[in-house]
Amino acid sequence: MSEILGYGRWPLITAGVGGSGFGGYKLAVSGKSPGGGGSEPFKWMGGGVAATLPAGSLITILNGIAS
Repeated sequence: MSEILGYGRWPLITAGVGGSGFGGYKLAVSGKSPGGGGSEPFKWMGGGVAATLPAGSLITILNGIAS
């Protein structure tokens, strides 16, 4: 059971890393003018981190429930 749950964690981690990376890219190429995109890169990066952090503890929680 833990092997199956371990594989299910990887798409969540991949999505989180991808979102953080895309946010970093948008931050690097965003215009520095007042209307240049402002908080959008930080929304992407925050969403990526929010998806990645729980994935680390998700496998432990689900293993505890399954056993």
